[in-house]
Amino acid sequence: MKPQHKLYFCLIGGASAFLVSAVSMVVLIVNPGLQGQMARLTLREVNATATVVASPTDDEGQSLDPVGNSHLVNFSSSGTPSTEVLVAAAGEAARQYYFAEGYTGKGTMEQLALTNLAEAAATTTITYYYPNALARVRTYRLAALTHKILNINQEAGANQSVSMLVQGDQPFMAERIMSTQKDGFEAVTRSQGVAAPASSWYFAEGNTTAGWNTLLSVLNPGPDQAVLTVHYLPEQSGAARPEQNVYTLPSASRSTFVLNDDRPNQQFGMAITASADVVVERAEYLVQSPWSGGSAVPGVTAPQKTWYFATGKTTDGDAETLVLSNPAPKAAHAHIRYLTADGKTSDQSASIPGMSRVEVHVNDVLKDAVHATEITADGAIVAERQEFFMKAMFEPQGTSSTIMGSIQGETGWYAPQICSDQDMQGGLALANMSASPVQVHLVLYQETGAPLAANYDLAPHQYVMVTEASMIVANEQGGLVVIASAPIMVEHHWQ
Repeated sequence: MKPQHKLYFCLIGGASAFLVSAVSMVVLIVNPGLQGQMARLTLREVNATATVVASPTDDEGQSLDPVGNSHLVNFSSSGTPSTEVLVAAAGEAARQYYFAEGYTGKGTMEQLALTNLAEAAATTTITYYYPNALARVRTYRLAALTHKILNINQEAGANQSVSMLVQGDQPFMAERIMSTQKDGFEAVTRSQGVAAPASSWYFAEGNTTAGWNTLLSVLNPGPDQAVLTVHYLPEQSGAARPEQNVYTLPSASRSTFVLNDDRPNQQFGMAITASADVVVERAEYLVQSPWSGGSAVPGVTAPQKTWYFATGKTTDGDAETLVLSNPAPKAAHAHIRYLTADGKTSDQSASIPGMSRVEVHVNDVLKDAVHATEITADGAIVAERQEFFMKAMFEPQGTSSTIMGSIQGETGWYAPQICSDQDMQGGLALANMSASPVQVHLVLYQETGAPLAANYDLAPHQYVMVTEASMIVANEQGGLVVIASAPIMVEHHWQ
C-alpha cells in the first residue's frame, strides 16, 4: 500500500481531526555545515499504516532504524526532561511574536496556541490591532511549562480583521491557526509569525488569475503613519523597473490590500519596502471548485543565494512547483539538486531574469519520488514551494499548500501546536544530513502536568518519521520542542 500524502489539522478545542486545505507553517532546520554541497540524505517514504513502537529511552538515547517505518514516541514511559534540556529549550525561544494576518468573521475560527517554556509562571500580553479602531491590550497568565489555547474570536471580538503583537516576560512559543468553512470553501492556515517588524519584505509567490485570491495583511505597530510600496516581479520582465503600488498605513493599525483589485489576472513575486518597520503576510486562497485551500505566509526580509526544502513529493499524482523570484536587475542562475528516497540525486537548472519570477516544475525531473531540495544561485533570490494534490480520503477535492524555504540550520525547533485523534497521521520528519550522529531531545509540554521527554540518536545520513499520534494522548494537545546536539533538518507536516 502506497503512503497517502495528505495534510491534517486537529481542530483546537474539538475532538476530531479534519483535512487541512493548506498548511502555511512548515519550519525547516538545515545543517549549515554543507558548504555548498549537500550530504547524502537517506530519505524514505513512510507508510502511515505500519508503525514500529520505540522502547522507552534513557539519557543516552535510542538509535532509530534508518529504514524502518514510522516511529512511536512513548512519552509517558520516557520520564521528564532534564533541567539542562529544559534550559536549552527555553534558551532558543523568543519573547515576542508579530502576526499580521487574522480574521474572526463568520465561518472562520482563529486561535492562538501558547506554550510557556519557563519554569516560572508567565505573563503574556497581546496587543490587538484593528483597521479602524484603537488597539486593545489584554493580559493572560500561563502556568510554568504548560500549553494553552486562546480563542481569538472571543478575545479580539467577532467579525474583525486583526493583527497581534504577543509578548511575554518568559520565553514561550506561539502559533496562530485560522480555519474557514463557508459556502463550500475550506481552508486552514498556520503561522508562527515573525520576531520583529522590518522595512523590507520579499515573496516569490502571488497569484490573481482565475480561481485565486491574493491579499497582503500588513501590521504597522508604530506611532506614525507609514508608506508601503509593493514592487511586482512578473513572470516575464523586460521592464527597466518593476511596476508598483503605493499604500498608506495608518499608525498602530492593521491594513488589508486585495491585490486582485490592483493587479488582476497576473502571477508575480513581490519586493516590498516601507517607510517604517512593519510586518507583512501574504494570504493566498484557491477558490475555484473543485479546488479549495489557502495559505498565509510571512515574507522574508532579504533574498538569499541558498535555499533548502526538507521534503517534497511527486508521487500519487501530486504536482510540485518551485517558485523563484529575483528582485535584482541582473539575471540570476539557480542550480537545483534533488535527493530522493533511494539516495540518488537529480539536477535541474533555472534562470531568473532580473526583477521577475519563474516557476520550476519538479515533476519534469522527478516523476515519482519523495525528496529533499537544495537550491544554490549566483545571485540572491527568494524561493517558495507549492504543491497540488487531491483530498481523496474524504472527497475528490483538490487543494494546495505553499511554504517559504529555509536558509540556515538550527539546533532548536518549535511546534507550538500538536494534537491527535484516532485518524491523525501527522508527525515530525527528522533528518541528520551530516556524517556524525546527532542526539535529539523531544520535549512535550502539556495543558496540565509536567513536561515529558524522549531522547534519540539520529545516525549519520538518517531520516525518520515520528508520528504525532504517538506523541500525545488521543483528543489532547500540547506544544513540542526539538533540541539537537548539532543542526538537523525537521519538518512538521501531516499525511
